[in-house]
Amino acid sequence: MRISLGSVIVLSLFMLTCKSSNEGGGASVKRQLKDLEAIEKRGTLRVLTENGAVSFYEYKDGYLGFEYDILDTFAKSIGVKLEVQMISNPRDFVKKLDAFEGDIIACNKPITMQDKELHSFSLPYNHSFQVLIQRNHPDSIIRDISELQNKTIHIRNKSAFVKRILHLEDEIGANIETRTLNNYTAEDLIEKTS
Repeated sequence: MRISLGSVIVLSLFMLTCKSSNEGGGASVKRQLKDLEAIEKRGTLRVLTENGAVSFYEYKDGYLGFEYDILDTFAKSIGVKLEVQMISNPRDFVKKLDAFEGDIIACNKPITMQDKELHSFSLPYNHSFQVLIQRNHPDSIIRDISELQNKTIHIRNKSAFVKRILHLEDEIGANIETRTLNNYTAEDLIEKTS
């Protein structure tokens, strides 16, 4: 079965539009249709994104990236222009979406249960796995989770992976120090480790 890119984008747009947690099912569908109508009337699809290799990045005098290509194609298919707003603080994505400063979030964002109660998400197209990025020093490489005992892990602020670290503490029966960092992308943290 072949599915056109336009169909996937339309489905994704409808699923990513903001919905209130106290709306019923019928009201949510109405809201989504109004969102699309508002985008078409305004003539722009406002995308909130982060600067990254997968989503969007500026190159010379234009934007590139997988998610950029998808959303640019969708915007053209509904006859609107794509407006990109780069967000550096991950906490601002939902704030700006809820404040109607953007129509859609396009970033590598883990989905939490709390997020699912407040917003709709497209079908996942990219799955990631949690990995420990560390310097390549033979005497300090962690090869087993039990070796995380009393170690410090740096992680993005408000990351969904903080819960996983708490579960690891329970699993190994020891403390894992966690330091959260504001305004860092995953790429930034990897670069700081190298």
